[in-house]
Amino acid sequence: MNCPRCKSSNHKKNGKIDGRQRYKCHDCGYNYSVEI
Repeated sequence: MNCPRCKSSNHKKNGKIDGRQRYKCHDCGYNYSVEI
């Protein structure tokens, strides 16, 4: 999965919310979670 803002695949895990994994993009700093 890629960042929805900048389409980069350079990310790291950044906790969980409502049971979904959160990720933070290294390139633009955007936090996002993945749809199940």
